[in-house]
Amino acid sequence: MHTFLTGTRFILLWVLGTIFALLGAAVVAGLLALGGMLLGGLITGRSGGDPNPTTLFIVLVILLSLLGSSFGLLFGAVQKALLRQMTGDPWRGWLVTSLLGGVTGVLLTFFLIVYQVELLLTLTPLEIVQAVGLQLFVVPFACLGLAQWPVVAQEVRNSWLWALANIVAGVVMYGLIVGGLFAGAASLLIGLGLLLLLAAAPGIVTGFTMLSLLLFQRRSTW
Repeated sequence: MHTFLTGTRFILLWVLGTIFALLGAAVVAGLLALGGMLLGGLITGRSGGDPNPTTLFIVLVILLSLLGSSFGLLFGAVQKALLRQMTGDPWRGWLVTSLLGGVTGVLLTFFLIVYQVELLLTLTPLEIVQAVGLQLFVVPFACLGLAQWPVVAQEVRNSWLWALANIVAGVVMYGLIVGGLFAGAASLLIGLGLLLLLAAAPGIVTGFTMLSLLLFQRRSTW
């Protein structure tokens, strides 16, 4: 009974923490977008309306790196706090790997989309949303899970499941987004429900996976 209550509490807090991290990342993205537009306007004005493309590219990469850092650190901080509370272990390196995973995921997504621009221009608007959306959700979560994998491997067996869970979380979010594009137009209530599920989905997938690993695959139980 104690294990059930502890596990339930862990899942609930994990899902809530994930929602908090997603909202925080969305706020940071909005602020960086606003700051980027202001900075871009400033650079354009100082260059007489003909800004250096290299300068703009460097600024964009810096802004995306800041977004990736925020994404990784927000998720990493919430997860580490709950993991330490659950296990009593320090989980050293979790924040660093989360930071690296977040930055890598956001930058890799950007470069993949830029590389595919010519192909994307041949698609319909809906196909563009589907193609870009898949990468926007799957790549950052995949990189985050892969970066955290070595730390998870120190604590549990079959740690590859953690990396897989993060990929699945991104796919589920993408599926809910695509479904929401159609359901939202048909019913506002259904659309709002999908939006709530969208925010909770990665926490549900990764939370249950982590709990299962901690309960049944802990290395300390050998």
